Amino acid sequence: MSQKVRFKISRFNPEKDKKSYFKEYELAVQPWESVLESLISLRNNVDASLSFRQSCKAGICGSCAIRINGRAKLACKTSVHDEISKFGEIKIEPLGNLPVLKDLVVDMETFYDEMKDTNPWIEAKKNSGKLIEEHRISPKDADKIEKSSECIWCAACFSDCPSRESNKKYLGPAAYVLSHRYIFDVRDGKKKERLKKLVDKQIWACAHCERSTENCPMDIEPQEIISKLREESIKEGLIHNDGARHARTFEKSVKKYGGLSEAWLPVGTFGFIRVIKELPMAIKLFFKGKLPPFFMKKIKNHEEISQLERNVNRNNL
Repeated sequence: MSQKVRFKISRFNPEKDKKSYFKEYELAVQPWESVLESLISLRNNVDASLSFRQSCKAGICGSCAIRINGRAKLACKTSVHDEISKFGEIKIEPLGNLPVLKDLVVDMETFYDEMKDTNPWIEAKKNSGKLIEEHRISPKDADKIEKSSECIWCAACFSDCPSRESNKKYLGPAAYVLSHRYIFDVRDGKKKERLKKLVDKQIWACAHCERSTENCPMDIEPQEIISKLREESIKEGLIHNDGARHARTFEKSVKKYGGLSEAWLPVGTFGFIRVIKELPMAIKLFFKGKLPPFFMKKIKNHEEISQLERNVNRNNL
């Protein structure tokens, strides 16, 4: 049985609009309809000027990614019924972090350029100066890159990434996922070079918001992949950067005390000289009683925490 649903859709025509605006529609939809099917019905029967992208309608091509009720999703995989039950209406906007061309259509060139910048092809290994033309890969090694190979370049993670929004040098989750696919491919011979490039491209600026993992229609878990890449960069000796120093200082503190020494974390991360520049702020914190103690005691059951840390490191070898 169909029901009337209110759609609030962002509209923008560069030929006549200075900025985007929302236009409301009411449409009778079936309970099983996807948001994409509703958009197609709106365009065919109500407003032929509405622009959006679509292709496979099966959650494979990624072309119908848009923001639905504040979250980037594939329109073809999003149920109208589920959205209505949660929000009472369906608010649709174009993807974020990309310029809008018309209505729900965005310019993907920036996103594609950054994906290409990861050099998404295998750089063959060399043996005695000669390229290895054939290289078998075991099922175990193939499993390591299975998830990151499933990215469909939909930009749903890129759209809602706060780190990308505030820092244009940060590549975005999809590019790091694509890099993982080659860095952990045993046939590739440029592992350290790729990791160094990611460090230069601000991989440590990830805000740990988990939005990329929540948005991913393929359940790839970009947040976990970014963490693995940062861990691998440390293993490869790429430690002369704030992110690596921060992680290593945190690890040393947990190993020594069983918890985080907040007073020494900025020193280990930025060094004494940079920290001294913040001395006026530290003095204010001291008089406000907000400065953490410089000398930390080991927590109760410290040995259990230390054993846990050793187990984690052993499992990661």
